[in-house]
Amino acid sequence: MDDVLLYARSAPGWLRGVGWGVVVLSLGAVGLVVAVVPWDNPGLLLASAVPSLVGGALGVAIVRAEISVDWSDDGLALRFRPLWRGELAPSAIAEVSAVERIDPVRYGGVGLRRVPGRRMGLLFDAGPGIRVVATDGMVYEVRVENPSTVLADLARRSPALPVVRA
Repeated sequence: MDDVLLYARSAPGWLRGVGWGVVVLSLGAVGLVVAVVPWDNPGLLLASAVPSLVGGALGVAIVRAEISVDWSDDGLALRFRPLWRGELAPSAIAEVSAVERIDPVRYGGVGLRRVPGRRMGLLFDAGPGIRVVATDGMVYEVRVENPSTVLADLARRSPALPVVRA
């Protein structure tokens, strides 16, 4: 069976704007390095240009960022594209439940956030979401617009999954 997309959300406009700003500044810095650094010293040219190119790649990753939750026979896939993909087999899931509010302050910001205490958040802003507790104790919180719909879809697709609905 193919993956079934349960939820997906692209980065909000303000975050994509930040990403484009990083890309533009990074490319401008590369142009400045190429214009100012002498061409007879390739080591200095590369050492000066590489950090800006890495910044440009980071900017592109921010622009393309997307959070998604997928289900297949292999289990639940939580993604923060293009940087991270976590997969949990059905037997590795202890509980899936709704969360009234996931707050970026608890995670130290937005994006893909890992904090002490075996917790990981995938969020672009504050609001409702789902909590997935793995059998190894890891807790994933994913910000979704309508957690009850995602939970109902999960329960329908995998009746044996420990889905807690309020």
